[in-house]
Amino acid sequence: MSTATTVPSVVITRTFNAPRERVFAAWTDPALMNQWFAPSGAFTVTANSDAHPGGSYQVQMHQRKAGTFHTAIGKYLEVVPPEKIVFTWDWKEKPIDPAEGSIVTIELRDLGDKTELTLIHAMITDDTSRAGHTQGWTRSLNRLAQLFDPAAIPMPIPSPTPPWME
Repeated sequence: MSTATTVPSVVITRTFNAPRERVFAAWTDPALMNQWFAPSGAFTVTANSDAHPGGSYQVQMHQRKAGTFHTAIGKYLEVVPPEKIVFTWDWKEKPIDPAEGSIVTIELRDLGDKTELTLIHAMITDDTSRAGHTQGWTRSLNRLAQLFDPAAIPMPIPSPTPPWME
């Protein structure tokens, strides 16, 4: 008899003051990704994106203060404008075990002039890494909210914050 082990996912739901098409574009247009896709303003972002199934992306986050780089890389598995994006997630500098297969799903629900986004980051088997990704995604989504509405109130950040996110 075998027992399946369920690995908890990072799941974050957030409403943005922007129509679904704009939120979708912020996840697929490199010029927009450069403006928000990092956990804080202490990073300079350089993004490349070829958003179609089989296409790839790379988001290089340069932490100016520490002089370090964190580069997220992956392949798009599903792209359904403006509803859904599914992509693999890995780190160029410290790759995730390929057998674990970290996957991010972005689902966008139309609320008229607003959009409800649900982010699911699945298959992060390490508790510490899952906590770090929860903090990173929460901070990044705060920046995305401010892209659409500079007065947006940030979501609370889970504690403790790793120093590389400062």
